[in-house]
Amino acid sequence: MRRSGSTTGLQASSPSLAEQFLADYAPPRLKDLEEYRRQATSILRRHVLPALGEMPVMSVRRRDVEAMRDRVLRAGRSKQTAVHVMNLASRLLKWAVGQELVGPVDPFAGVDRPSLAHTESVDFLDAVEVPRLLAHAEEHGPPLVYSMIGTCIYAGLRRGELAGLRWRDIDFA
Repeated sequence: MRRSGSTTGLQASSPSLAEQFLADYAPPRLKDLEEYRRQATSILRRHVLPALGEMPVMSVRRRDVEAMRDRVLRAGRSKQTAVHVMNLASRLLKWAVGQELVGPVDPFAGVDRPSLAHTESVDFLDAVEVPRLLAHAEEHGPPLVYSMIGTCIYAGLRRGELAGLRWRDIDFA
């Protein structure tokens, strides 16, 4: 829904804009729109809206974005989570500008995203450790643990990727 005329004085609040964004925004090349909306809703409710509150969108400034980022990190969340929060909030604002719901403003410009460079080395399993781990999981773990560990190892998946798998993601051909 577009509004005509100047949007300079528009006082769209973050929560109402967030609700409209969740209802209308559909990223291109998206596998599962409902899953995207579920995750976006969670990020908005847990991180973006508590940080920006009822603040009119046009009054959000760079320092507010930095405070939101810092709040996520202080809460013990990962740098990747902080990046996801910032990316979603930035996407919401760019969408609102494109829909002419708010005037052009970009408080995300110049705000550093946390570096995702690995700071600690990863210790991979070697060819001897893989069968030992699988044997231990099969013998001592709950029934699905063996299959889950094997899938992660042989498909190169991380825990979150394994947890996010759906039957439609598997190509049985």
